[in-house]
Amino acid sequence: MLGNEIIEKFQRDGYLNLSRQIFLNYSIDKVFDFFSDAGNLDILTPKWLNFNILTDMPISISKGTQIEYKLKYRGVPIRWTSNINEWEPPYFFIDEQIKGPYRKWIHFHNFQSKDSGTLVTDTVFYKIIGNKQIDGFLDFLIIKSDLDRIFDYRIKTIRTIFSKNQ
Repeated sequence: MLGNEIIEKFQRDGYLNLSRQIFLNYSIDKVFDFFSDAGNLDILTPKWLNFNILTDMPISISKGTQIEYKLKYRGVPIRWTSNINEWEPPYFFIDEQIKGPYRKWIHFHNFQSKDSGTLVTDTVFYKIIGNKQIDGFLDFLIIKSDLDRIFDYRIKTIRTIFSKNQ
């Protein structure tokens, strides 16, 4: 889990953020294996985004791996490239958008063994255009609600997948 000092630093630097958690009754190794398979990104992304991975599959993920996607956001085609900045199986990995719609997008994926299962925490820090006031307005107006829908879908889908496998 991210410490408060890291969250506070990103917020001081003008980043917006969102976070989701889910507890799964599976070992950290099994949970991490699911999240480290880039092919599962399609399953975890709402259909209304028309998400497609462009990088040749299967993708062997490690630090420095780049994955290219395309999607449509509100009808606008977007190409997105992520770089895996940190890779520490089975505890965490960090991907950062290096090409895409956001000024900055850093996604922390944390996995913690807890109570005979795994606590999964997704935390995203992002800047829309890089101006704190305008970003706050755009976030309030449209971005935050769309990101909430995307990450709520992700949590619902994870819950469904892992409850079927019990």
